[in-house]
Amino acid sequence: MANDKKGLGKGLRALFDNVDTLSNISKTKSLSTHEMSIESIIPNESQPRKYFEQSMIDELSESIKALGLIQPITVREDENGKFVIISGERRFRACVQAGLKNIPVYERKVNDTEMLEMALVENVQREDLSAIEVAETLHRLIEECDITQDNLSQRIGKKRSTISNYIRLLKLPVEVQLALQRNLLSMGHARALLSLPDAQNIIDIADKIVEEGLSVRQVEQLVKNIVSKPTKKAKAKVIEPEYFPILATKMKSFMSQDVDIRRVGKGKTRITISVNNDDDMMKLLEKFDNIY
Repeated sequence: MANDKKGLGKGLRALFDNVDTLSNISKTKSLSTHEMSIESIIPNESQPRKYFEQSMIDELSESIKALGLIQPITVREDENGKFVIISGERRFRACVQAGLKNIPVYERKVNDTEMLEMALVENVQREDLSAIEVAETLHRLIEECDITQDNLSQRIGKKRSTISNYIRLLKLPVEVQLALQRNLLSMGHARALLSLPDAQNIIDIADKIVEEGLSVRQVEQLVKNIVSKPTKKAKAKVIEPEYFPILATKMKSFMSQDVDIRRVGKGKTRITISVNNDDDMMKLLEKFDNIY
């Protein structure tokens, strides 16, 4: 799946290659750099990235122990006097793991909307977000920051359909979203899966992708085969007249043979007489001879 990860990263870089146009934060906002107690810093609940690779934090922590934190994190003060991380949560986690008491920070004075936009920009610029993390962030920008898809499209300089394609990923089953978040599936895989008729189909094919390492082209063909496969139309329920069982009982009594009466179509009825052997057939013939 390594190639899928590479493709996903390139897709995100392409999506945000004009990311500087996303935020309208004024350059006149105050910005200062200074040391801050690590205990006064708290993570950002609006952080677009939800999953951090522990091995990467371990490596960064060892580097920080040896050289210190070279690049400060960016924070803003909240109403409780704590400092919320705008960007650099992975560096913050590594500093905590390294046992640092104080770390260098950039302190920004921004509102909630600006902080969310800055967090998105920083993550995309510095790390490849998974497709589902991009989808969640774009959705939150629209919902929480009161930005329409058309407006967002203009601000990042990309087609509205591109934004819509990401947000559609949030319709996938939770299991598949988690696989996207872990980069086990690519954006191309996910878009193909969205064409499947129900959630169980999506989960089954997603499992197959992970287990067999299917390419996007293979998945598209597999989905096409499933979608184009004709489905059996449910037969309309046939309502049989109430007198059928009564008639069948009378005929059975007369013929001394089992009789079954079924409606087989509009206005059509099939009467089946079960005869066990030739002797019973001759007896049945004699009964009809006696009538005439």
